[in-house]
Order: sequence, then structure tokens, then C-alpha cells
Amino acid sequence: MVKYLATVFFSLCSLVGFSQSDTSCVSRGNLPEAGVKATIKGCRFDHELDIRRSFFRSNFSLVLSDSSYQIVGFEFYYTSDEGAAYRGAVCDETVFIARYPLFSLLKEGGFFEFRNITIERAGIKYHTPDFMVFPVD
Repeated sequence: MVKYLATVFFSLCSLVGFSQSDTSCVSRGNLPEAGVKATIKGCRFDHELDIRRSFFRSNFSLVLSDSSYQIVGFEFYYTSDEGAAYRGAVCDETVFIARYPLFSLLKEGGFFEFRNITIERAGIKYHTPDFMVFPVD
């Protein structure tokens, strides 16, 4: 619980410096919550995940608990153990690590937040719950 509260605190503190410009695929507005969860392909559907740092040497995708929905886009925020912050926006479900140099610099102690996960079904957009990833050795 302490780990979670510390994570939330540092996340909120780090968001102040980020640009709030919108992308065409990610919606920050109020969208209805779908009864669907998102996770990294191959991982369990959970609010917090521990994933080996070596996993992030290859491209990866998000998947949904209900395949009748499609991922439109999402944002990820990385906060290092030292407090450095990074934001990325992804249209579609795949993260191409070559576009984000931070993946070669990951250290244990930092964490990712996957947020504003925008999904769609039958032309209607929804959000799914955010989730966190802790890179570990």
C-alpha cells in the first residue's frame, strides 16, 4: 500500500511539467468507462505489474480483456527513481521502442503509468482503467 501511495504522489507531482496538448487518438475528456481492462500482451490483467526490464528491449502491445473493442490510443508516463519524468503517446496498441529512447535507459525503481487508454466499439469511444508497470531486474 505504501508503494502504491508513493507512486501516486510522485506521479501527480511529475505531471505538472507535461504538455497537455491532445493527440487525435487519445482522449483526455470524460468518456464512459467500459467494463474492459487493458494490460501488456502476455501479462495478467491487474492494476500493478512487475515486468523484467529486459522485456522492454522489444516492441510490445497492449491487449484488452474483451476483443470486441479496439484500442485507439493511450499515453504512458515513466517516472524514474530519481524523479525524472517522460511522457509518450501511442496511436494504436503497439509501442515501437525505437521511437522512445527512454526504453534503453530503464532502471529498477522507476515505474510506468498507462493512462487515458482510449478504446472503441461500434464507433463509440470509451476509457479503460489505468494501470502501472514496475520494471524489475
